[in-house]
Amino acid sequence: MTNENIQEFIDRLNNGQFKDTILLRQISEYVFVSKVRQKKNDLRNEPKFSLTYYDLFFIKNNKGKFVGAVVDMYSDLHWYITPKNRKKGYLVNALRNAILPYIFYDDNKDLEAQRITITKSEIGELNYHNSKKVALKLGFKATNKEESEFLLTRDNFDWSEENINEINTCLNEEKLNEFRKRISYIYQDLESIT
Repeated sequence: MTNENIQEFIDRLNNGQFKDTILLRQISEYVFVSKVRQKKNDLRNEPKFSLTYYDLFFIKNNKGKFVGAVVDMYSDLHWYITPKNRKKGYLVNALRNAILPYIFYDDNKDLEAQRITITKSEIGELNYHNSKKVALKLGFKATNKEESEFLLTRDNFDWSEENINEINTCLNEEKLNEFRKRISYIYQDLESIT
């Protein structure tokens, strides 16, 4: 997933143009988790099957605007903050208070450590130093001489600022009926082919 893709999702969220492509679940005051789709599912389109669905953690500012995202790629994290919202603490606070605790708590993982890769040749000198600064603030330690790979263990994470407060998003009746209808079609198709 590229920074351009992430910026597009952030723009859609801020413009209210994300219906059926981004379903958000709030995990803290300013952080929401989601799995996203590029486009709304449409039976007229060719289906795209992928075994790779990453969690995206969208970050809001205190004015209610989305300003960044962190992609959990299981063995690595990729983060992006919109240019005008960098160096304001949004990323560090979101990672410290909600995202890293959420990842370490995830019942589906036996994650003892989170790895990140920060490659100067891919993101440039300035972004490298800024990302490295974020990683070090959070307690990540460099694991190689080039300081391009960093690791944070569950035991070394500072849990004192963890502030997860999950809020279940209630689906309205219309959305529930739509999901029921889709599941019904899938069920009928599966019955037909068995």
